[in-house]
Amino acid sequence: MRSGNTARHPCTGARSMFANSKHNREYLSMFEQQDRGKQGEDEAEAFLSALGYDIIERNYQYNRGEIDIIARDADYTVFVEVKSRSNERFGAPEYSVTAGKQSQLRRVAAGYMYEHGFAELACRFDVVIVEFRNGSAECRHFIHAFTKM
Repeated sequence: MRSGNTARHPCTGARSMFANSKHNREYLSMFEQQDRGKQGEDEAEAFLSALGYDIIERNYQYNRGEIDIIARDADYTVFVEVKSRSNERFGAPEYSVTAGKQSQLRRVAAGYMYEHGFAELACRFDVVIVEFRNGSAECRHFIHAFTKM
């Protein structure tokens, strides 16, 4: 350390040095997005529970992929992708479940079946869109959003 400087926690200097930089705003935005995503998953879980779904698991991870919610609806195990938005700056949220994302969800669902010993499982893939507007959340539910394995 140079003379005259006081000892600081390593992050303190970094925060003050980048306080107004574009990089720091993007970094904070990333944390805000993660928080908004968790809020969206909480809203989606409550929404599905109110419809009578039994929530089995949240944030199931397998081989670098994740399914937001796994639920039971009558005879189906439902793998649910949740998309949360507060605006449509990046387009309508339902269009962000691309073919690549669908393929990843199928692989993770197959991993779930493998890990839990299911040779066959009546399942489907749903998407719940959570839109935050004026301090409230609105959910839209796409049942059988795309075809299974």
